[in-house]
Amino acid sequence: MLTGPQIVHWSIRAALVCYVVVLAGNLAAGNSAAGNSAAGRQARWRRAAKWIWLAGCLLFLGHVAAAFHFYHHWSHAHAVAETARQTKAVIGWEFGEGLYFSYLFAIVWAVDALWWLARGEAYYERSRRITIALHAYMLFIGLNGAMVFESGVTRTYGFAACAVLGVLLVYRWMELRIKAKRARAS
Repeated sequence: MLTGPQIVHWSIRAALVCYVVVLAGNLAAGNSAAGNSAAGRQARWRRAAKWIWLAGCLLFLGHVAAAFHFYHHWSHAHAVAETARQTKAVIGWEFGEGLYFSYLFAIVWAVDALWWLARGEAYYERSRRITIALHAYMLFIGLNGAMVFESGVTRTYGFAACAVLGVLLVYRWMELRIKAKRARAS
């Protein structure tokens, strides 16, 4: 049986694993114009990714609920004060309002997960700017929490996740540049 603190810690770890898996998978999958088998793999990945994304979101919401239950006794004021204390311990100044960024993170992820469920494949047709803004914010908050405010295995895996995502992002960027160059040459 897991204790309250274990539920809080493992729920966020599992949520972030889901986040990284989906982001890495989407970067690796790219756009399949390479043939039917590649398109089939991409379609299967996208179906699975949608459910992994939803699971990650639900795990994060469970993390928030568990933290409020086991650490803050359902007191927003206590959560703000504790956030301020932790922020001061880590970066040297109190910033309890940082909790609102976590609330926004939860809202952003929940809205995006619902959007994906409702829109299916059309989810991938939205503006690239929306996707970039969403993931820039989510990466900043998620990895900040994993690497700045945590230690040990969580921090180590946070750095590893950043490295993997960085390599995949560079690969994807190079792939898009090459496609654009070929399109201009045609």
